[in-house]
Amino acid sequence: MFHMLTAFNLAPGVSEALFRDRYDAFVAHMVELGLAEGSDPVAVRRPGSPLDTDTDRPQHYFALMHFADQAQADRAYDWIKAQQAPSAGIHREVFSLARDLVFLAWEDLEP
Repeated sequence: MFHMLTAFNLAPGVSEALFRDRYDAFVAHMVELGLAEGSDPVAVRRPGSPLDTDTDRPQHYFALMHFADQAQADRAYDWIKAQQAPSAGIHREVFSLARDLVFLAWEDLEP
């Protein structure tokens, strides 16, 4: 599988519940279109833990999306970049609720 981690902060005035609701709707839309396999629940960082040693990034929230492979992830990227209605509005809404976004992508090692 191919994965994308998004690290971010919430925009001012945006609640965790609102972001989670809109993000879940966005992921469901992508799954319906065959552009993603799903996601893990939105998570909050715990920087006080001794397991959190990253001092370079100030992001407090994470979202992990899963794709069947890089080809599906690339199709999802192309779909988002094309900004076609009505799907574009769903992505723009989620994107507008977050700040300081950083994206990381990786693929599972074959067994």
